[in-house]
Amino acid sequence: MTYYITNPMPRLSRRMMQQLFEDTVEQERSVYFPADVKTEENAFEISAILPGVSHEDINITIADGVVTIEGNFPNHRDENASYLLAERPFGAFKRTLNLNIALDAENAQADLKDGILTLRIPKAKEALPRSIKVQAK
Repeated sequence: MTYYITNPMPRLSRRMMQQLFEDTVEQERSVYFPADVKTEENAFEISAILPGVSHEDINITIADGVVTIEGNFPNHRDENASYLLAERPFGAFKRTLNLNIALDAENAQADLKDGILTLRIPKAKEALPRSIKVQAK
């Protein structure tokens, strides 16, 4: 069994800093989800764990080498129940991945199967390595 544990300190520190510098602090609930980014010669493959999320609840944008995955984890908790432990995430999520390379967003493909989002994004032609032949004169 695998557990995904995140350190809450960076988030808490960020909130405390926001409170120091802003008069009003938005009550923001962000849910973290783990992702892998694999690079291949001609493409990137991003895999993200999104259990319980429907494909209709996921929005993916690709612009200027930045991939944004956002959506909403549904809340399946009984509002009238008293929980001893409540760890399943719910609410909005957003993850931005800066790949720092030109991407071919038109040919990107996304699949969601068994709670795993797999996004394959080809590299743009101008970002692919080229061989230049040297000619003798």
